[in-house]
Amino acid sequence: MTISRTDIIFARVYRMGREIANLRFTGMNSEADIFAELRRHIGSSRTLLDLVLRNGTQGWSDRRPVML
Repeated sequence: MTISRTDIIFARVYRMGREIANLRFTGMNSEADIFAELRRHIGSSRTLLDLVLRNGTQGWSDRRPVML
C-alpha cells in the first residue's frame, strides 16, 4: 500500500459499527500523515475503531482496526 502526494484518499472511521467520520484527503505523503489528520478531526480514542482507507487514484482499499 503506497501513498503519494497527488493521491485522493477516502477514510471512513467506525466505532462500534457506527460511522463517526467520512473524510477525503489530498496531499498526504504517508500513512502517518493520514493518522495525524484523523486525530485532528476525531481526536484520540481509547476505543478500538475500524478504519477503511480507499485510494481513489491508485484503486486500492484497506480495512483495519486502529486505536488513535
